[in-house]
Amino acid sequence: MKAACITIHRPVNFGSALQTLATQVVWERQGVELQTIDYIPARLQCRHRVRLLLNDKSLSWKKRVATFLTMDLFNRRVFDSFIRRYVRLTERSYHSLQELTGHCPQADFYLTGSDQVWNSFYNGGVDPAFFLAFLPDGACRFSFASSFGTAELNDNEKNEIKVALSHYSLISVREQSAVEQIAQMGLPVPTLLPDPTLLLNRDEWLSLFPRRTYEQRYVLVYPMSFMDPELFSVARQAADVLGAEVWCLSPGLKRYKECDRTLRFRSPEEFVSLVGQAQFVVTNSFHGTAFAVNMERPFATIMPYAFGTRIESLLNRLSLSWRIWHKGADVEPYLKQLPHLALRQMLDADRLACTEYMKAITNMIYTN
Repeated sequence: MKAACITIHRPVNFGSALQTLATQVVWERQGVELQTIDYIPARLQCRHRVRLLLNDKSLSWKKRVATFLTMDLFNRRVFDSFIRRYVRLTERSYHSLQELTGHCPQADFYLTGSDQVWNSFYNGGVDPAFFLAFLPDGACRFSFASSFGTAELNDNEKNEIKVALSHYSLISVREQSAVEQIAQMGLPVPTLLPDPTLLLNRDEWLSLFPRRTYEQRYVLVYPMSFMDPELFSVARQAADVLGAEVWCLSPGLKRYKECDRTLRFRSPEEFVSLVGQAQFVVTNSFHGTAFAVNMERPFATIMPYAFGTRIESLLNRLSLSWRIWHKGADVEPYLKQLPHLALRQMLDADRLACTEYMKAITNMIYTN
């Protein structure tokens, strides 16, 4: 049986790359040969990125050139290499809905994958490609832990989204807020599934990549989008208590004086190792939080200024909302180990529910 999945797999982002791989791995376990549709939307295409930087008057020319070199050249090379080595892509790359419609990949069924595929802010509006609008009538459509990324949908887009989702045979989402949003549209209540990165346990993740070891004890800072100064403040407090250094994952050229070591141009493989061996993790990222949980590392999450719904949903479901950092708090309680046994049981239950969802999809295909 063959499936084709469309997701956000090309950004310079650890979570996007790793959730793409995890989706492939778990479907292979069900005997499904899954290909990721190599859809590269306009916002991720080089010419679009160049045009944005040329028009961005808020940055100096020096910073614009540095941004292009780091994000669209150096980091791009690292992440594209990871995708080529680990992810089964369609033979053809697609750059528009028209290309997808004219050369639709062949499969027994189709998935909208995880990540913020339905986030109209990131996608510059509702992107029909992520709602599988390129498929012919009668094609089997499903979603797999998809995300809106926000608790409130744009009122002007709700009807368009409702119509698009009405063509799906089964829908699963990643946040409780998305369950409620879709139910309010009058559509069948979707299944709540974990992010695909949580479908593999710690040992399974570490077995996928060459083993790396770090002799130095370190607190890992993983920022997402905005380098919140509070990240460094919390990390330094933790490091002083633990007798560790502060290491920061950075997508750019800048070295941060607030930390002992800036880790630049690191691959998704090394991200997994770095989280897995950290004494403590400080992050404002959903996937930073998810991997800290999955790798059973103590952590503190500083809520981002936007799109924090998925973090809250994850931590509430796992009874870990107390891991959200409150400014001025004492770091010591956050340094305690996670309740490993209880977390493993909850995550295993989520994985079982996901397996049942996947079996429901394959059974529908077999009986049609």
